[in-house]
Amino acid sequence: MNFGLLLLRLIIGLGLAGHGAQKSFGWWSGSGWKGAVGMAQHNGFRPAPVFAALLVAGELLAGLGIAAGLLTPFAAVGAVLTMAMAIRIAHWKWAFFGKGGGMENPLLYGLSALSLVFTGPGTWSLDHAFHLSYPAAAVIGVSAVLIILTVGGWLFRQQNHSPAPASAH
Repeated sequence: MNFGLLLLRLIIGLGLAGHGAQKSFGWWSGSGWKGAVGMAQHNGFRPAPVFAALLVAGELLAGLGIAAGLLTPFAAVGAVLTMAMAIRIAHWKWAFFGKGGGMENPLLYGLSALSLVFTGPGTWSLDHAFHLSYPAAAVIGVSAVLIILTVGGWLFRQQNHSPAPASAH
């Protein structure tokens, strides 16, 4: 069981962290910070640098936390919410297996991270090594705050996003 949880954490965590590194540093043919800010701007998030930082944190920092098994439920909830926003903003229009970037990839990352909220990271984790445990009330409280911030960001974006004008025929 512990090997399975370690494998899940490493695959999901390092995959997410890799996406965050692409957006942060431009590694592995990524867009880098300028591209992340541009993406936030393009998708109607203002101020774009703040939302780009949240996106990067939701991938890079949450991914590293998941991989290491450190602050696992909080890192996992951050990853779930980041992937939920990615699905809604960037992948929804392509359906599940869409050619242009279907939602299967962020959905798999998000649901895999969610499973770690319920299972915990296992004994082969930094949480276990440092004897860190998280009362359910703390996990629920932090999750509620993160959900409120995510929904607030979405609503703020909706209010301030000007859709592209329809082309005249």
